[in-house]
Amino acid sequence: MLRVSTFLALSIAYSAMAFANPVQYAINTQKTSVEVFWTLAGSAISHAQITHITGAIILDSHKDFEDKIVVNIPIYSLNAQNILLTNELKSGTFFDEAHFPLAHFSSTRVIDIGGGHYRVLGSLQIKNIQRAVILEAEIVPDVHPNAQRGDMTLHANTTISRSAFGMDSYLLLVADPIKIDINIEASMG
Repeated sequence: MLRVSTFLALSIAYSAMAFANPVQYAINTQKTSVEVFWTLAGSAISHAQITHITGAIILDSHKDFEDKIVVNIPIYSLNAQNILLTNELKSGTFFDEAHFPLAHFSSTRVIDIGGGHYRVLGSLQIKNIQRAVILEAEIVPDVHPNAQRGDMTLHANTTISRSAFGMDSYLLLVADPIKIDINIEASMG
């Protein structure tokens, strides 16, 4: 009886420790993108997409202060609706790719607000300017037939002020608020 009790106690303790360990996900660069949207001339919606994103997501179901989302966003992969707009966005007027080839997001806290929805607090760095941002996010385990065990999808969105990041040209033509939609696919490992 003592052996069974000892075995059960050790099994429960081991299971609890294994469950409490943080789980790390690597961002799938081929299936992850950031879309940015802005209003042009007061009514037209314009957008650009950024791909080739790298980073990691670390989630600990017992310690939300240990959760971490780190995303590196390469400006070279920015693609707008035409080559002239793409080149202007990559120029010194906006993202200044020549001097600042990466934008970077790093979370400071991931708050579970229930139902697979999260509030992600963190900082976004564009150029040499870093600002606090809040993302509204949803994490969905992948259940499609080709998904590997441990795959997940994160959808998030926020709105930033482009002028807060030193991109304040053409304010009469291009609205200051920029909506950002983030779609991340990641795999455990």
